[in-house]
Amino acid sequence: MSINQRIAIFVPRGLRTGGPEAMHQLHRLLLEEGKDSVLVPWPGTKNNIPVNDYSMYGPIWTSITRLRKSDIVIVPCDLGYLPFWYFLFIMRKNIFIWMLAVDFSSEKKFKKYETRNYTLNSEWQIVKKRNKWIESISKIINLDKRKFLKKFLKIKLRIKNSNYLFQSAYAREIFRFENKTNSGIMLSDYVSLKQVNKLEESRCCSCPRNHIAYFPGKSQDLSQQVLEINSSRGNHFHFIPIKNLDSEQVISLLVNSDLFLDLGYFPGKDRLPRESIVLNCPVLLAKRGSARFYEDFQLADKYLLDLALLSPNSTFDVIVKTIAFGKINNLLNQEVFKNTVLQEREIFKREVLNFISVIEKNSN
Repeated sequence: MSINQRIAIFVPRGLRTGGPEAMHQLHRLLLEEGKDSVLVPWPGTKNNIPVNDYSMYGPIWTSITRLRKSDIVIVPCDLGYLPFWYFLFIMRKNIFIWMLAVDFSSEKKFKKYETRNYTLNSEWQIVKKRNKWIESISKIINLDKRKFLKKFLKIKLRIKNSNYLFQSAYAREIFRFENKTNSGIMLSDYVSLKQVNKLEESRCCSCPRNHIAYFPGKSQDLSQQVLEINSSRGNHFHFIPIKNLDSEQVISLLVNSDLFLDLGYFPGKDRLPRESIVLNCPVLLAKRGSARFYEDFQLADKYLLDLALLSPNSTFDVIVKTIAFGKINNLLNQEVFKNTVLQEREIFKREVLNFISVIEKNSN
């Protein structure tokens, strides 16, 4: 890097999800390595209140107008367009796109990739959503003139393959398969949990049943069918959704659960499974998206549910067997996964140093 280059990371300010936290973590490590790094609120979020939990990363915010054309710019893959006037302050050749979540990418060939390419067992009942063209027409009808101008006064981001960054092995392999190239740079993230006192005492429920924390965010239809089977079999387990909970409540729930279940499609190396294992809660995941890649989730096959083969009832049977095996035994079987997650910060640091060296090499 030249002495005049900063690394500006575009972040949806005020949004608390895995992607924005990864962006804050990258910012933090760049600062620790003595690099000039700043965060820029992406279009439409500059007036949002920053997420309080991310203050631990010591974020340094600036505006697009304070960037220099020599600066390196990192944008997440779901930000496919930028207002045309942004290019008064940045250069296209200095833009890197971070593939944090393949299925949320703005690029058509990656958007909803796993959903389009993964076939569920025919016994799963999926609620059909409205046709895309109906949704598009509805949006256009309800679009006021001001929003219309903002929408169409944008420039699509088109960058060379070598300027892509990959948060997961899933992102890297899908990108390389679709683009027929080995270009791009690995840049993951790491799990960071706040210390919460007396977690064992703050039990989420005192009933004698086994507790299963589950994430319905990307699998509401599938999760509901499993819950209905549980109900039909006498409510054998107590399923508790990770929904509308603050960070401390999520941690407390995971610490006190016998299993974490996620039937989603894993657009990237999701945080909740990794946080679960660090908190000594074994995981059981759908073998979809990033969970298809051992490099992302180091789990034995018996902890990965192939929903192309398993029906709702057979999926529930696997849950029964996993719980019956015992929490301690499940944790022993997932020790490699836990140890890898605990090393993530050091791995990420090495990746950041590699990224810096690539930029420096290209600047010479």
